[in-house]
Amino acid sequence: MLEPEEIKDLIADSIKSAVCIDDQYAEPYQKAPKNGKDAEILYHSFRQQGKCDLDIYNYNNLEDFIKAREYLFCNKELLILDWELSPSAQNVYEDSLKILEDAINNSYIQFITIYTQAPSFNEIVYRIFSYFYFNSMENNSLRKEKYKNLTEEIEDALSEINSDLSSDDLEEAIRKYISGYSIYPNKQQHIESEIKAEIFNKVDKKEQGRICKLLFPILNRYGFGTYREFYLWYELYYSTKDDILEIVREGQSPLPLKVLNIDNTTPALLINNTVIFVLEKQKGTNEGITPKDVFHKICQIISTITNCRSLILSLRLKLIINEKLAILGKGLGGLNEEALVYHANSYNDKTNEGRFEYLISCLTNHINQNVIDNLDYPKLEKLFKEENIKEPEDKHLAALNAFLTFTSKNKMYQWRHQLKSGDIFKLEVPILHESNLTPEIEYIICITQSCDCLRPEKVNYNFAFTSGKSAILSTALSKVQTDCYSFINDHEAIQWSNKFFTLNLKNSYIFNINDKIPVILNDGKPNHLEYIGNQKEIFSQRIINATFNRASRMGVDLPEKKEKNCKNIN
Repeated sequence: MLEPEEIKDLIADSIKSAVCIDDQYAEPYQKAPKNGKDAEILYHSFRQQGKCDLDIYNYNNLEDFIKAREYLFCNKELLILDWELSPSAQNVYEDSLKILEDAINNSYIQFITIYTQAPSFNEIVYRIFSYFYFNSMENNSLRKEKYKNLTEEIEDALSEINSDLSSDDLEEAIRKYISGYSIYPNKQQHIESEIKAEIFNKVDKKEQGRICKLLFPILNRYGFGTYREFYLWYELYYSTKDDILEIVREGQSPLPLKVLNIDNTTPALLINNTVIFVLEKQKGTNEGITPKDVFHKICQIISTITNCRSLILSLRLKLIINEKLAILGKGLGGLNEEALVYHANSYNDKTNEGRFEYLISCLTNHINQNVIDNLDYPKLEKLFKEENIKEPEDKHLAALNAFLTFTSKNKMYQWRHQLKSGDIFKLEVPILHESNLTPEIEYIICITQSCDCLRPEKVNYNFAFTSGKSAILSTALSKVQTDCYSFINDHEAIQWSNKFFTLNLKNSYIFNINDKIPVILNDGKPNHLEYIGNQKEIFSQRIINATFNRASRMGVDLPEKKEKNCKNIN
């Protein structure tokens, strides 16, 4: 593994553009407020120490920010955000949360630093965590109602078994130890043990088992699959239930959210692959971070994040790609544009996907070589070298396979799609084995060669497919090098049969990826196909080869000499 100082240098070298949003910091050419000197020091320290271009935005109100956010966030890797942007408002951090949400949904920003004079780091992290954990479908009043119903049901169940415990006893035990549960994952197991011991100390061993059997089904009915899920929900509910003015996130879809520990002390958050942490501003004689030291401290904190290898690799690749794209843009590597345009217009596919992929390949072929030429291999080897390699969980290996090989339709920008090699569909009604009625065909994958997909009239719109069914994840991971599997997420794998068949899709080879396609398969019954996504062609080619090799086999029956079954005689 690289030394901490080497990691910090890599990170510092990769953050080239940042923006600071603060109601007390002046923009260039703007009359400086009382602490305008801080903004000036911050600006020059980023440029001189970090070789990083820093924009400063003087915040007035959310409406003005919305007009400016497109240019403020464009191509920025880092956001420095003041926590109390509206000091005169009822909720001083409401606008900060709204801006934070915008930044997290932005494609460019990877790191967000809350730079604040607020006294409690943990309170800030709690506020951010609860804001993104809950959504508009579960506001404060709904959470209170949910908890009230839950405790009443638990109270009734405890009364039925004549338990000495009450729901108040359970809540008292949870409240006593729950603090820090959500933002300190390394303390969760200890907190769970303390809560359990506190509860079980009040009842005998016989009743302990009865209480466990009683509680879990009730929690399950309220949407908690584990005690850990309930404890997390409860702490965030309890820390915000008395808020007079609630701030509700508008987005209804959940965002991937994880707590990171920096040096096992300071909590940080990873939300939608954006790292968020808090720095304290120096104020008077306190021990906060001065504007001059902000860039250095940010790089130091990022470098101490546990399991940061993929982050460092992506930052290094991004730096190389940005540099080489700029160079290639100056004439696209010396290619003649007439030849480029001439060949681009030879693609006559209906959706222009082929033309688009050709143009992109002109760039990616050059970029791939430049990345290979410019990677620092000794550092890369050192980064991934590990003395004691831990075996990952199946779901993590499956997620890596899916990331490398598969593009979900949810990540596709164009809803109109022309069928191509590697497209995977799920049957609305699986085809069952005649003998044991277990699923025989649940999925199909297009194995038609790319050139025929592009011009399907050459094959009379008869597209080649092979069929597959759900596989046990552990089996798929064990046999992925020898058999034909596809991984579509971290918990689903498909095993392909390599049995060749065709479908005539003259009227539906161009389709909306969100619509179902009517078909009749080999069971002769009407069915529908749901588009799942595309397995990248280089990985689909293996399935194509295996299927067509199987289809082209020829059996022979010739006279042969049978081997005698000889027994050794002692």
